[in-house]
Amino acid sequence: MPKERNKQPRTGPGTKASADDPGVSAPYEPFPLASGQVTLHQHLVVLEVADASDLTALLVNPGLAALVAARISETAAVVLPDKASRLVLALRKAGTAATVIGDFDG
Repeated sequence: MPKERNKQPRTGPGTKASADDPGVSAPYEPFPLASGQVTLHQHLVVLEVADASDLTALLVNPGLAALVAARISETAAVVLPDKASRLVLALRKAGTAATVIGDFDG
């Protein structure tokens, strides 16, 4: 007789969560959204600076701006993971005290 495996809910790209999923806490109260469409991005790197002018200066540099996916606030930008190592190296070469939080192999 085959062993019965502990079936965990499948997560990751292409999966959908619902209020019936074990990972969704109850009670679940629906709330209206204008478009009804929400996108969750995984595996993104967020660059944060203390002063908005620092991010503006970074984005004016064509070489560095090419590493940034999008500015998401005055002091934050999204960097795709495959560009993060290059950005950290460029920031450190420029003499900044770039701090990396979390798992990162740059």
